Amino acid sequence: MDLVAKGDDFEKTAGKKLSCLGFFDSKYEDAADLFDKAANSFKLAKSWEKAGSTYVKLEQCHLKVPVYD
Repeated sequence: MDLVAKGDDFEKTAGKKLSCLGFFDSKYEDAADLFDKAANSFKLAKSWEKAGSTYVKLEQCHLKVPVYD
Protein backbone atom coordinates (compact mmCIF):
# COMPACT_ATOMS: atom_id res chain seq x y z
CA MET A 1 0.00 0.00 0.00
CA ASP A 2 1.38 3.37 -0.87
CA LEU A 3 2.06 5.86 1.92
CA VAL A 4 -0.44 8.49 0.76
CA ALA A 5 -3.24 5.91 0.72
CA LYS A 6 -2.16 4.70 4.16
CA GLY A 7 -2.23 8.29 5.43
CA ASP A 8 -5.66 8.81 3.92
CA ASP A 9 -6.91 5.70 5.74
CA PHE A 10 -5.55 6.93 9.08
CA GLU A 11 -7.09 10.35 8.50
CA LYS A 12 -10.48 8.86 7.58
CA THR A 13 -10.47 6.66 10.69
CA ALA A 14 -9.56 9.66 12.87
CA GLY A 15 -12.47 11.62 11.41
CA LYS A 16 -14.82 8.77 12.27
CA LYS A 17 -13.54 8.79 15.86
CA LEU A 18 -14.30 12.49 16.15
CA SER A 19 -17.77 12.14 14.69
CA CYS A 20 -18.82 9.60 17.33
CA LEU A 21 -21.37 10.90 19.80
CA GLY A 22 -20.27 11.41 23.36
CA PHE A 23 -18.06 13.67 25.34
CA PHE A 24 -15.23 11.29 26.00
CA ASP A 25 -11.79 12.85 26.14
CA SER A 26 -10.30 9.62 24.82
CA LYS A 27 -11.91 10.13 21.40
CA TYR A 28 -9.73 13.23 20.94
CA GLU A 29 -6.64 11.34 22.13
CA ASP A 30 -7.42 8.41 19.82
CA ALA A 31 -8.03 10.74 16.89
CA ALA A 32 -4.81 12.63 17.66
CA ASP A 33 -2.83 9.38 17.52
CA LEU A 34 -4.37 8.54 14.15
CA PHE A 35 -3.78 12.05 12.77
CA ASP A 36 -0.15 11.76 13.90
CA LYS A 37 0.24 8.45 12.02
CA ALA A 38 -1.42 9.98 8.97
CA ALA A 39 0.84 13.03 9.02
CA ASN A 40 3.94 10.86 9.33
CA SER A 41 2.81 8.74 6.38
CA PHE A 42 2.28 11.89 4.32
CA LYS A 43 5.74 13.15 5.31
CA LEU A 44 7.38 9.89 4.25
CA ALA A 45 5.54 10.17 0.92
CA LYS A 46 6.77 13.79 0.65
CA SER A 47 3.19 14.99 0.42
CA TRP A 48 3.96 18.14 2.38
CA GLU A 49 0.62 19.91 1.92
CA LYS A 50 -1.36 16.93 3.21
CA ALA A 51 1.08 16.49 6.09
CA GLY A 52 0.70 20.14 7.08
CA SER A 53 -3.08 20.12 7.01
CA THR A 54 -3.12 16.89 9.04
CA TYR A 55 -0.83 18.44 11.66
CA VAL A 56 -3.37 21.26 12.01
CA LYS A 57 -6.10 18.67 12.72
CA LEU A 58 -3.77 16.99 15.21
CA GLU A 59 -3.22 20.29 16.99
CA GLN A 60 -6.97 20.90 17.19
CA CYS A 61 -7.42 17.54 18.91
CA HIS A 62 -4.69 18.35 21.42
CA LEU A 63 -6.41 21.63 22.26
CA LYS A 64 -9.62 19.77 23.17
CA VAL A 65 -7.96 17.27 25.53
CA PRO A 66 -8.08 18.64 29.08
CA VAL A 67 -4.88 18.82 31.08
CA TYR A 68 -5.16 17.42 34.58
CA ASP A 69 -2.72 18.60 37.20
